[in-house]
Amino acid sequence: LSFNFSYQSSRDSQNLIGNSSKKQNEIFDLSLVLKAQKDSSILLNVGNLNEFDNNILNSKSSGVFSSNNGVKTSYIKLAAAQKMAKNLQLIASFSEGFSNIDGNNIGIFREFENVRSRSLSLALIRDNFFDGKLGFAYIEPMRVYNGRVKYDVPIARDYAGNLVRSSGYASLVPNGHERDFEMFYSRVLEGEASLSFN
Repeated sequence: LSFNFSYQSSRDSQNLIGNSSKKQNEIFDLSLVLKAQKDSSILLNVGNLNEFDNNILNSKSSGVFSSNNGVKTSYIKLAAAQKMAKNLQLIASFSEGFSNIDGNNIGIFREFENVRSRSLSLALIRDNFFDGKLGFAYIEPMRVYNGRVKYDVPIARDYAGNLVRSSGYASLVPNGHERDFEMFYSRVLEGEASLSFN
């Protein structure tokens, strides 16, 4: 049984030399690893991702689409590895995020509600395959599966110069669902060299 804590932060890469670079995000992460048997292990991660400088779930917003610089995501991740045979291993992971996003009272996006995101992956890895590793993976990248935003947009102007506005709610769930299938091979060569193929 092992327990780990980590903290990381990132800044705007365009201003690394000076001290004026803006912090983009910071992550506090706790992990617990349990090796139940010699051939299996379970990993549990819980943490918080705080985003700044108009970042929303690793996307940049600006102008009338900007956030109020208050994006906080709590997440949990569960991963497991199980040896199936002498040189065969199955690895699976699932993560869930719960985001609290502040809207911008002067922009288009006023309120965000119940924003939830999810990802999962499954991989089968064969060791000692031509002195390397061969693997097959199925991946569903992080995707918002629940949530909506209240919008407020100007649609017209009357003779007196007053703006006529329209407001409502829009879903944040994309129509598509990305599913990635991957085959990979990696091998350590002589010295410091390595070879990988995806």
